[in-house]
Amino acid sequence: MDYPIRTVCVVGLGYIGLPTAATLASRGVEVIGVDTNPHVVDAVNAGQPYFSEPDLDMLLRAATTLGKLRAASRPEPADAFVIAVPTPFNTDRSPNLEYIDAAADAIAPSLASGQRRDPRIDVAGGCHRTAGRSARTCGRICRCRRGAVRNRSTCMSRIARNGCCPGAWSAS
Repeated sequence: MDYPIRTVCVVGLGYIGLPTAATLASRGVEVIGVDTNPHVVDAVNAGQPYFSEPDLDMLLRAATTLGKLRAASRPEPADAFVIAVPTPFNTDRSPNLEYIDAAADAIAPSLASGQRRDPRIDVAGGCHRTAGRSARTCGRICRCRRGAVRNRSTCMSRIARNGCCPGAWSAS
């Protein structure tokens, strides 16, 4: 039996997260956008983009007017989660995963222990070496919220690479 994704929680409403959230909402998906910056949350809820992107203003205004997109400061239960937070480089050029760790920790409490199916968790990434990121994030969520996911092996996750690395999608 196919399980439709009805709600998506997008964590991080920056240059990747906000257009993703607005696009999903424009296709009829209920979207909860999450950002730690209260000014971003207020702007999104007012239907106003806080940066310039072609057609984003129109998408965002329509999505919020129709009630398909709303912003909050904390993740909420959803069928799928998209983590779209910064991954700056450390001094040794390795990715700094602190923001991803914080997002995983924030998502964990919103996973309902009686949930019918394990949620889908996608981590938006860049072109740096991130092969273990999805498994690492999934493991962190499972440790933070024991019982929220049936078992670690069924916690589905993948890395969404920006199309500039070999193999646009990498499943874990």
